[in-house]
Amino acid sequence: MKRHEAGGGRTRGILLLLLLVSASLGCAGGAQGEAEVLLAWKDSLPRPAALGSWTRSPSVNSAVTACAWRGVACDASGSVVRVDVAGAGIAGTLDALELSLLPGLAGLNLSLNSLTGSFPSNVSSPLLNLRSVDLSNNNLSGPIPATLPEFMPNLEHLNLSSNQFAGKIPTSLAKLAKLQSIVLSSNLLNGGVPPVLGNISGLRTLELSGNPLGGTIPTSLGKLRALEHINVSNAGMVSTIPGELSLCTNLTVIGLARNKLTGKLPAALARLTKVREFNVSTNMLSGEILPGYFTAWTNLEVFQADGNRFTGQIPWRSVWHRA
Repeated sequence: MKRHEAGGGRTRGILLLLLLVSASLGCAGGAQGEAEVLLAWKDSLPRPAALGSWTRSPSVNSAVTACAWRGVACDASGSVVRVDVAGAGIAGTLDALELSLLPGLAGLNLSLNSLTGSFPSNVSSPLLNLRSVDLSNNNLSGPIPATLPEFMPNLEHLNLSSNQFAGKIPTSLAKLAKLQSIVLSSNLLNGGVPPVLGNISGLRTLELSGNPLGGTIPTSLGKLRALEHINVSNAGMVSTIPGELSLCTNLTVIGLARNKLTGKLPAALARLTKVREFNVSTNMLSGEILPGYFTAWTNLEVFQADGNRFTGQIPWRSVWHRA
C-alpha cells in the first residue's frame, strides 16, 4: 500500500513539474512574440536607428531583451505593459504596429516624434488593459476613429494634441466610461463640442483649444462634476458662457479666450471656489466684471478679460480685499 502511495506521489510531482515547465515556456513564447511585434514595427520605420536598443540577440532570450529595451516595461512574466519612446526621433507610420498582439499593454506614449499617417488601426481585438494613449506632438492626420471605444474600452487618458487630426470629435467617446482626460488641442477638428461629452462623469480634463470647432459651449458640460480643467480657447466658438458651468464645482482652470463669445459673465460662476485661472480675453463679452468673482475665488492667480466690451469700473476693492 505504501509503495503505491509513493508511486502516486512521484507521478503527481512529475505532472506538477511538467505543468510548471509548460507554463514557463508559454510565458517565454508569448513574450518572445511580443518582442517580434515591436521589432516588426521598428523594421518598417525609415529611421530604425532611433530605436537602436531594440535588437535581436542570439545569446539571450529575446523576451528578456525586449524588457531591457529603451522605453519598454514588462510585468513579472515578461509581457510588455508599457511602451514609452517619447522624443526618440521616430519617423514613419503606425501601420505595422499590431497592438492586438500586445494584450497586456497598459500605456502607449509615442509623443514628441515625427510620426505620420492615421490613428492606429491595426487592432483586431480589444485592448482591455490599455489605460493611457499619448500620441501628441506628431504629424498624424485623418479622423479620430469612431470605433476607438470598441478596441480601447478601458481608456482613462487620451492625448492627441498638436497633430493634424481632422473631422468631428466622435460622439462615441462618451462610451469610454473610465475616461479622465481628453486632450485634443491644436488639431483641425470641426463640428462643435459634442454635448454627449457631458455624460463622461469621471472626466477631469477637457482640452480642445486651437481647433476650428465652431458651435456653442454645451450646457450639458455642467454635468461634469469632477471636471477640473476646461479649455476651448481659440476654437471658433459662437456662444454665450453657460451658467451651468457653475455646477462643475471642482473647476480650477477655465479657458475660453479668442472666440466669439457674447453676453455677460454669468453671476453663477461666483459659486465656484477653486478657480485658479480664468481667461475670457479677446471675445465680445459685455456688461460688468463681477466683484463676486474675486471674493469667491480665493485661489485665483490669473484673471484675463482684455479685448472685450466690458463697461463699468474694475472692482479694485474686491481685488485688494483678496490681497
